[in-house]
Amino acid sequence: MMITTLKGKLWVVDLNMLEVSKSHRKLYHSYGDPGSAPSRSLVFPDPNLERFVYNIMIGDLNVTNDYRIVDSKTGNVVSQFNIEDSLQTNPEVLWNKKGSRFALEYAQKGNEQGVQSDNAILVSAQGISVYNRNGKLVSTLNSSSEERINIVNWLDENRLLIECFSPSYMGSGNWARKILFIKLMMFQQANCRPFKRPGK
Repeated sequence: MMITTLKGKLWVVDLNMLEVSKSHRKLYHSYGDPGSAPSRSLVFPDPNLERFVYNIMIGDLNVTNDYRIVDSKTGNVVSQFNIEDSLQTNPEVLWNKKGSRFALEYAQKGNEQGVQSDNAILVSAQGISVYNRNGKLVSTLNSSSEERINIVNWLDENRLLIECFSPSYMGSGNWARKILFIKLMMFQQANCRPFKRPGK
């Protein structure tokens, strides 16, 4: 179990061994822009709670495109990477079940075509990047100019299920989506193909 606080303290509790590890003097704030709704998460642990992705924040409001991979027990930084400043990322980091890879979705700033909240934009992604647990880029998938993409879920360690859609403007800065088809993204084969449901 991982416990985080708004002020940046962090503990990992091993319920089997009855041991508690903390991040010592290193602070990793659990949320950014605390007065907004919903709160903007900054800490994204892997399913095993061995490490987490931390979205770096400057001040109380400025969430950056910079990320750190952090060891959960020691609080030490394993690596750091960043997304281009011209891109707007979705406010979530999506780990696979084994904690071996995670994915980020993004679109060009000013062309997000998504849904706005107080502190973030849920973008209709133009690209998806997948990283290994050390923050090294593994694969990138870009949408065509006529469509947008978002992750449905991880199927296993090497496959992502992705929905492809056409955004439709609804007013007030928000967009709806018309699902076109589903794709399967496989990293070992470095390709993406239409997803076929069993029996079809």
